Amino acid sequence: LTRVSLTGDQRTDIVNIAKSQIGYQEGSSSSQLAGTVYGGGNYTEYGRWYGMQDMWCAMFVSWCAQQAGIPSDVMYYHAYTVFGVNWFMEQDLAYTRQQVADGEYLPQPGDIIYFKSNRNTDKVNHVGIVVRYEDGILYAVEGNTNDTAHSTNGGLVCLKSYDISDTFIRYICSPNYT
Repeated sequence: LTRVSLTGDQRTDIVNIAKSQIGYQEGSSSSQLAGTVYGGGNYTEYGRWYGMQDMWCAMFVSWCAQQAGIPSDVMYYHAYTVFGVNWFMEQDLAYTRQQVADGEYLPQPGDIIYFKSNRNTDKVNHVGIVVRYEDGILYAVEGNTNDTAHSTNGGLVCLKSYDISDTFIRYICSPNYT
């Protein structure tokens, strides 16, 4: 699935691996894991790696970290976004959207961004990998999304952008990369 040469810089490596997956499509069965045929059934290589086929945005982030050689004590490998964001909060590595907007934290490539959907008031239910942050705009690679704004179940890996004022953003988490 990836032919990315690792640099040894964990932030660079996780971003490059995530970007290499843009365009990947979920399949409708375990025979469609190559990512080239859209099946709409939450069957992915990321789920195969994780050990379950289900909603896969967090499994995508975890897979990218594992491919980059990032250990699980630096990046929590998870399939459920609430567990992931709670882990970062317990490590004191989570910043709210407002903290970023107020200049208390400057997002970096390789940070992990957690979102809520419009239908869930506070609960995070989507995650991606920050590619860059400039002029108040966050760019992130996300799995199980599409080109539609605020899509948390779209079946693709996409590069998306968000204004930091967007309340869809809940937390930006900064792993202790080496």
